[in-house]
Amino acid sequence: MQEKEQLLESNKKMLEHDSKVMRDVLDKHEKVRERAIKYTYQLIAAIGLVAGLGFTGLSSVKSIFMFIAGELFLISGMGVGMRFAKKAFLDEASLYAEYIDKLNQAMKDRMGILPDTPIDEIKSSLSRVINFELKIFDKDLKPIRSELFLNTIFYLFLIGSCI
Repeated sequence: MQEKEQLLESNKKMLEHDSKVMRDVLDKHEKVRERAIKYTYQLIAAIGLVAGLGFTGLSSVKSIFMFIAGELFLISGMGVGMRFAKKAFLDEASLYAEYIDKLNQAMKDRMGILPDTPIDEIKSSLSRVINFELKIFDKDLKPIRSELFLNTIFYLFLIGSCI
């Protein structure tokens, strides 16, 4: 009887720990969303600034074709940058969502261990849950080939500025 009470108490403490971890993961997931919104706002402001500056000098443009080509290169650079940032944010957000789902499953499994459950089943369930919990954070973000994105953005801006 003593062993069963110890196992149930241990399960209760681990459930409390899982709740704390869940709060931390949810907080990080929310911060990803906040960074994505902040980045989007900054990007929209930058596009407006570049477009506004380009069109203020429209009256002194010698070749409208070159002006449009330059603006297209600048906007293309911004588009590539947006795609890069979107991929990074979505990858990070989906990783945290997966962590949340796995933590939720572990917590449900822990809550399913009731005091009237036979001790052998409690041991088996705890063993299964502990093995599952050890693998929750095994998955990591796949590296993004950032040099390709950054070089593309750089050359698009460079070409757009020189035209």
